[in-house]
Order: sequence, then C-alpha cells, then structure tokens
Amino acid sequence: MQHRNSAPLFWCYNADLIAQAIHVIERLKQDASSDFRYAQVVGPHIRHLIDHYDAFVLGLEFFPSGTVQYDVRRRDQILQSQPLVAIARLNVLQDRLRAIAAATREPYPLDAAVQVVSCAGFEGEFEISAASTIGRELLFLSSHMVHHFALLAHYCAGTPSRGALVTDFLNTELAAHAYLAQVAEVAAYYNPFNLLVFDGQRLLGLQSREARIVECAPGFGALSNADFDTPWLKLTRLKNGLAELVGNGLATDAALLALLRDETIPPDALLPQTGITLERERVLSCAFVAGSDYGTRASSLVRLGRAQADFTETCFHANDMRATRRVVWPLVPAKPPARMSLRSRPLQAPMD
Repeated sequence: MQHRNSAPLFWCYNADLIAQAIHVIERLKQDASSDFRYAQVVGPHIRHLIDHYDAFVLGLEFFPSGTVQYDVRRRDQILQSQPLVAIARLNVLQDRLRAIAAATREPYPLDAAVQVVSCAGFEGEFEISAASTIGRELLFLSSHMVHHFALLAHYCAGTPSRGALVTDFLNTELAAHAYLAQVAEVAAYYNPFNLLVFDGQRLLGLQSREARIVECAPGFGALSNADFDTPWLKLTRLKNGLAELVGNGLATDAALLALLRDETIPPDALLPQTGITLERERVLSCAFVAGSDYGTRASSLVRLGRAQADFTETCFHANDMRATRRVVWPLVPAKPPARMSLRSRPLQAPMD
C-alpha cells in the first residue's frame, strides 16, 4: 500500500542523489590530473545521468499525454568536459525535483501512467513502447544513479587503472603505434608503467616516464620496472640465457620457467642504485624475487605461432607452494589493424 506522504520522498530522494553527483564533482582533487579525471572518467557518467533526468523531465512537461524517451538524449559533450557547466545543469534538475516535492497539490501522482518509448533494432530503426508509472521511473532513475556512483567511487579513489590499458588495446581497432600515441598523451596521469603491445605486425613499447614509444627490434630483449634497455645484470642474464636456450634448441617450457627462477644476487658493486637500502637492492636484484614481505607472484610464458597461442603460467605461494596452468588459443586469420578509427576511444568507455 502506498503511503499518502510517499510522493514527496520519491522526488526528494532523487534530488538528494543529484546533490551527491554535484558533491562528487566538487570533491575531485585539485591537482594536475583533475581536469583529465573529470573529462575522461567522471564526466561521461555525469553527462549520461543528466541525459536520463532531462529525458524524464521533458516527458513530464507533456503530462499526462506525453512519453519518456531515454534513447532520445541531448548527449551534450560540454557536460563531460566542463565540470562547472555540469554542476549548473545538475542544480537546475535538483531545483525542479524539489519544487515538485514541495508543491501543495500533487502535480504528478506516482501511480500515474506514462509511456516509455525505446529504440529497437540493430540501428534503432523502429520503436517499442511499454506502459509504466511515474513512481516506477523515479525508482529506475535513482537505481541508475546509484550504480554509476559505485563506478565513480572506484575511479575517484586514485589514479586511473593501468590494467585498463591492456584490455583497451585488445578492444581497439587501432594499430599498435596509433594506440600508444594516444596513451602517451595522458601517460603522466598514471602511476609509472612500461607497456608492450603487439598488433600482429609490430611489437612496440611505451615508457610512461617520458611518454616514449620504443620499437622492439627482432631478436632477444628483456624489460624490467626501469626504463627500456636499462643494463641491469638480471636483465642481461635473462636475455643471454634465452638466446642460449633458443640457439641450442632447448627452449622447452621447463627450461624457460627455470630460467625465470634465477635467484642470483649480483656483487654489491654491480647493484643498481634506485634510492632504496642496500639490503633491499640485493633482494630485488634477482630475476626471481623471494623476499620475506615481497616477491615474484608468477612466471609466465607466451608462445605465439601461426596456428595457435600458448600461455603457461606458474603461480607461487607461501612455503614454496606453486601451481601451473596452460591455456591454448587457436588463431584465425584477422584483418590488418586499422590505422585510424573514430570509434576507438582507448581511455574512455562510452556511456550512451
């Protein structure tokens, strides 16, 4: 049974959620990355939410004969690039909902019928209509807002996720160099990273500290947390060991995994000077790190052939416990990577 005073609560609850959206924008840290984090991470969500409330309010203007069309949205790009503009629009929406809640006569009963129209088909070539109520749509909007808040809470907690750079490349149509060129433009907003990508034709790397794209020549190489081509002893040992195994036809999975288990500690005179204690430098100087509080989590092998790709990984746990797994993917011919794609946005998921 509906409580006689529940209607104002519905409207106020949605207005309160809009106020929280304003708070999310205002509490972004005012640092060098705040504009980037709004435009690339927070802004698309805020614009998406505003579009839905705008569509709902527009439907109310034609009540009781109007319809709500969430697919017909303004998608105003300035809302996701200019936080002050977004705040102004959110304030207008908040005031509108609070005015409805404060009205002496209930202008929009919660059980009043509305029609929700949605585009259907592969390209939205026809419409479908469903019966709903104002109360149900308010519940939908509030739930929709809360779910996006959950995502924003994660994004606003720190710098952008470096892990997304890998999955974004797998989902893009851009060639390796074009993708890394886009990432290089915003690399400073991430924690430092080295990124390797292969598009079937070229193996390239990106060094985030200098936003430098590196061409990986055919042959043998080794990469660490330092810059590309840093001559650390463990890298030299790994590169030479790999070349020897391949040259002698002995590059089995077991031999390669054993190579990655190298715990050789270089002489102190050959240790890198990264600003940590000498004891810590010794622990981290091994290819396989086995410290008391920090160590190698896994050793992985990737073999890429013409017909299939093989992935073998050994995971290490406490007390020298380990588990090895192997996955094989058959490969199918693919079209060459695109040099340009207007649909590819590797750092921003569309909210439409």
